[in-house]
Amino acid sequence: MAKNKKIVLTQDQLDWIAEHYLETPREEVCAKFGFSLSHLTKVVNQLGVHRPKYRYAKGVNNLQRLGYEREMERRKKVSAKMKELWRIERARARFGLDRQTRLHVIPQPQKKLTDRYYLRKRGYILDEENLIAYWTPETKRSYTLERKPRRYYKFAEYPDL
Repeated sequence: MAKNKKIVLTQDQLDWIAEHYLETPREEVCAKFGFSLSHLTKVVNQLGVHRPKYRYAKGVNNLQRLGYEREMERRKKVSAKMKELWRIERARARFGLDRQTRLHVIPQPQKKLTDRYYLRKRGYILDEENLIAYWTPETKRSYTLERKPRRYYKFAEYPDL
């Protein structure tokens, strides 16, 4: 089994790396000298040449950096991606599949509003989060609805205060 040979760079090669490392993609430098990215990192650390952490000065925002038109174009792209994510998550929720993102989606929001209106009309009291529908003695209870609760609500007797 052949062992890895130690790569020895000449002073001219080291000078070239020090001079061109910041402007040249790392993959091209590795291809030029025939070694891996990890070896290039070691060489660059020995030379003391580092890429800057920030391309732009601190405090410069996207509008200043890109200009108005490009920033608006970037925002439109981000907005389109988010709309697509929401559309996909709504579809997943509608078909009963698990979520793939952290977005909390109500599959049919209009249905929830309609149910809430119906429950209030019958005299149910909804909690602040609209998750539990409480009944009181004055409530026109729907036993069918309570036996087969909608996926949005749970039913309970109103606690005495």
